[in-house]
Amino acid sequence: MITVIIPTYNDWQRLSLCLRSLERQTLDKSEFEILIVDNNPYHNLPSNFFLPVNARVFHEPIPGSYAARNYGIQKAEGEIFAFTDSDCIADKNWLSNGLLFLQENNEVGIAAGKIELIYANEKKTLAEMYEEVFSFKQDRTASKGLSVTGNMMARKHVFDLVGPFNAQLYSGSDFDWCRRATAKGFKLSYASETVIRHPARSEMLSLIKKFKRVAGKGYESRLTAIFMLLRSFLPPSPRDAIVPIKIYGKGLSVLNKIQIYFLHYYFRVIFGFEATRVTFGKRPQRA
Repeated sequence: MITVIIPTYNDWQRLSLCLRSLERQTLDKSEFEILIVDNNPYHNLPSNFFLPVNARVFHEPIPGSYAARNYGIQKAEGEIFAFTDSDCIADKNWLSNGLLFLQENNEVGIAAGKIELIYANEKKTLAEMYEEVFSFKQDRTASKGLSVTGNMMARKHVFDLVGPFNAQLYSGSDFDWCRRATAKGFKLSYASETVIRHPARSEMLSLIKKFKRVAGKGYESRLTAIFMLLRSFLPPSPRDAIVPIKIYGKGLSVLNKIQIYFLHYYFRVIFGFEATRVTFGKRPQRA
């Protein structure tokens, strides 16, 4: 059996769309369960909220999506854990293809699935163009032994041996867990046919909030924070910015490519300031 684990926080409307996509899976409902973990401390499940017959709702008041995922892991009955987010839409073959991939590749303990972006309109905003170039590149991420939990499947015994996510982190705990897993010898591979669709952030403010959230774990020392903040003012390296723009921004105009390069520069500085602020004792931003 597969256990699908979805954390949610005040996102019932988008979660309902996610659940509808899980209702349409080609994998028989008897072969998977859906665990929704509400991370709102007040646990306000809307009345008449649609739940598939194989879904259960739990409550984890400890703040953070990784605390919610850990609670789902504790309640899971499956031998494979499939992680996604409440704002995601699963391809109808998401679970069947993921299961097939793991069955055909017994040496793989963790599968990083493909994430395709959904755009609000045919004409993309600059924020959406930035997302198109830099966000959710699971093929590149998996080549480094990493995966985001927006689309990740893992065998239960891997979690049994590696342990849960670090719930102290509001962001980046998926990468932290993958590093621990691969350090113990578990193989992570890219599963290109295991597809989740994620809405691209269409507003610049949403991207700024994202970078501040990702920076929320800070640095290991104040000295490191100062060094990294100063370093963030250096222009991005070609490998960090120009190469992704060439690979993933082929349909963009020259002007758009220049704008995205400087946006990437700007977000580096935003990250540096926020991570430094947190390292010096300020509270990290959750969203």
